[in-house]
Amino acid sequence: EVVLEAVRQNGLALRCASSALQRDREVVLEAVRQDPVDALKFADPSVVDDPELAPERVRLNAIAGHGASAPIFLITSVGASLGGGGLDIGIAEGLNGEALPLMALPSGATVGDLARAVSALAGVRTVRLIAPGGSVLSPLDDATLLASAASGEWAS
Repeated sequence: EVVLEAVRQNGLALRCASSALQRDREVVLEAVRQDPVDALKFADPSVVDDPELAPERVRLNAIAGHGASAPIFLITSVGASLGGGGLDIGIAEGLNGEALPLMALPSGATVGDLARAVSALAGVRTVRLIAPGGSVLSPLDDATLLASAASGEWAS
């Protein structure tokens, strides 16, 4: 927790982290989010080529990391669009569950696509997404297909 917060403040703090934390994909992602130019220099070689940790990919990632301050949104439903060819996603804002209008996304949409759409709607950089069943999604779930969620196959 301390190192995670340190790399959120200064991505180069990764150089002082233990080798286990320099291998931790979520810690490295947060370091790259803060310092996209130099943070990967201090990551373990085993994660440097991870596509999820590439600076451009991290820049687009709108899912808040563990312990980060971000508004909470509950994913209440994921289903095929009645119009066909896409997905209708039910979202509720906050833990009180104030429902938002259904969000329509293409059938190949990912958790990351949903997070970007919700963060744009909320006017924030990152959001915390909670999957049906209560699991909190992490930035590493960015590439998970939303269609897999219909059968409850969340990556977290």
